[in-house]
Amino acid sequence: MSLTTGDPIVAIDRRLATRRTGRSKGPEAHVVLADALGIETVGQLLHHYPRRYIDRSLVLPIGQLKIDAFATVIATVRSVKKRQTRRRQAMVTVTIGDGTGFLDLTFFNQPWAANLYREGMEVAVSGTVQLYRHRLQLANQEIEILRSDEQDLVHTGRITPVHRAADGISPRTIRELVWRALEQVPTLPDPVPEDIRTAESLTDRDQALRWIHFPADQRELDTARERLKFDELFTLELGVGFRRRRLAAERTGIAHVTSAPMLDAFGASLPFEPTEAQRRAIAEVDRRMAAPQPMNLLLQGDVGSGKTLVAVHACLVAIASGHQAAIMAPTEVLAGQHLRSVTELLAGIGAASYLERPADGAPTDQGSLFGDAKAAPPSMSYALLSGSVTGTDRERVVKGAADGSLDLVIGTHALVQEGVTFADLSLAVIDEQHRFGLHQRTALSGKGAGDIDVLIMTATPIPRTLALTYYGDLDVAVIDEMPAGRRPVRTWAARTADDRGAAESLVRDEVAAGHQAFVVCAAIDEGNRTQVRAAEAEA
Repeated sequence: MSLTTGDPIVAIDRRLATRRTGRSKGPEAHVVLADALGIETVGQLLHHYPRRYIDRSLVLPIGQLKIDAFATVIATVRSVKKRQTRRRQAMVTVTIGDGTGFLDLTFFNQPWAANLYREGMEVAVSGTVQLYRHRLQLANQEIEILRSDEQDLVHTGRITPVHRAADGISPRTIRELVWRALEQVPTLPDPVPEDIRTAESLTDRDQALRWIHFPADQRELDTARERLKFDELFTLELGVGFRRRRLAAERTGIAHVTSAPMLDAFGASLPFEPTEAQRRAIAEVDRRMAAPQPMNLLLQGDVGSGKTLVAVHACLVAIASGHQAAIMAPTEVLAGQHLRSVTELLAGIGAASYLERPADGAPTDQGSLFGDAKAAPPSMSYALLSGSVTGTDRERVVKGAADGSLDLVIGTHALVQEGVTFADLSLAVIDEQHRFGLHQRTALSGKGAGDIDVLIMTATPIPRTLALTYYGDLDVAVIDEMPAGRRPVRTWAARTADDRGAAESLVRDEVAAGHQAFVVCAAIDEGNRTQVRAAEAEA
C-alpha cells in the first residue's frame, strides 16, 4: 500500500516509528519527531532536508586501507567475541574479513551487539581507520547489515545524508524513516509548469526530493539543490506578488502631477545632460508617483551615478503637486552633502534656503525709495534639520514644516523625533536605508497624512537591502551608467602580504603627489568582540 504526504509518520514503518531510544526508555521516535522537530506527517519528513552529507561511496578492500583515512568496506563477519573489561564493562569485538585482510569492530557497553552480528553475515561499515595492538579498527563506525533481499545501501557505501536530529532520535533513525517513506510514496506531482522547468533547466520535483536525501553522486545533489532553491524563491516571489496586488487594492496613495512649470524649469536649468540611466529612473519615478497607489521604490546605483538628481526631481514632483517632501540621511555629513547638492541643483529655479527667507514676513532688504519694500518670495524653500541645527533656527524649521511654509526638509534621525510634524508630507526619500531601523523608516513615513510615496536610495546592495525587494513591497530602479567626465572607480583586493605591500606603496606614492588616502577599519579599538583589525592599532 502506497503512502500519501499527509499520512502520519507511523504509517511509514511502525517498527521504526515506535522504536524507543535508550533501549526500553524514552518516548517513541514519532513522538520525538513531532515534539522536537515539528514533524508529524510524511510530507513534513520529506521536507526535512539533510544538513550535511558524508561521502561513504568509495568502497575499498581491507588490504588497501590507510591509517587515519575515512573508508567504507564490505566484508563478512568472521567471529564475534564478548568479554568484560577490568572495569567490568561489556566489550564486544566483531572481526570482519574480505579476503584481503581483517578488521575489528569494537562495541563498548553494548552487550546486545553479540546477538546482533553472527558469523557469515555480510556487512557494510564506514569509519576512520585506526591501528590498535597491531590490528586494524574503525573508529566512529557506521554499520549496515546487508540482506540478500535488500540490495540498496542506506547508511553506508553511498553519499549518506545527515539530518538534523534531536535528543531522543538519531540521524540514523531519521535517515531510515526517510528511506522507507521514499520507497512507499508514489511519484509526487510537480506544481511548477513544465514549460518553466524546461526554460530554467530544472529537474522535476519528485526526482529532486529523492536526490536531496539520497544522491548517487555530487551531480544529483547539485541538481536537487538547484531545483529546491528555485522552489523556495519562486514560492516567495508568488507570495510577494499576491501581497503587492492586495496592498495596491487596499491602499490609496497620492496621485501627483508630473508635468508642471517648476519641473520644466528644473530640467532646463541643469548645467549638464542627464544620462540615459537617470532619464529612465526619472521616468519610472514619474510613472509611480502619478499613480493613485503609494510608491515604494528602491533606487540602486554606484556612488557618483547621479541618484541625487533623481531624488531631487521626485521631491519637486511632490512640491509642484502642492505637498511637502523630506530627505533623510543616516549621518550629519551625508545630510550636509545632500543640502549642498540640493542648493546647487535648485539654484537655477529660484529656490532658496528657508532660513534665508525673512522671519514672520520681515523684509531682508529695505530696497530703494521707489522700489518694492519686499522682494517676492522664492518659488520653493528647503532647510536642514539635524543635531547641529539648534536654537531659533531649529524652531523656525520645525514650525515651517508644521505649517507648510517649508517645502523640503533634509535631515538625519532628527526628522523622526517627537515634535517634528509636517503639514502635508507626500514623499519621503531615505538614503542608505540599511543604516536605519525599521521603526525609524516607518516613523518618517508616518509623518504624512496617509500612505505617502517612499523612495529609497542605496549605493550598497547588501543582502538586507536586496531582501526587502523579496519580503516587502519594494520595486527596483537601477542607475547603471556613470555621468560623462566621471573618472572610473578601480577596485583591487589585497589578499596576500605582497598585495598589502603594493597597496601601502600606492598610498605612499599618492600622498607624495599631494593627494589623500584613508584606511577604513571595522572597529575603533582592540576591545571589539569580533576581533577584527581596529583603527587605533592600525594607525
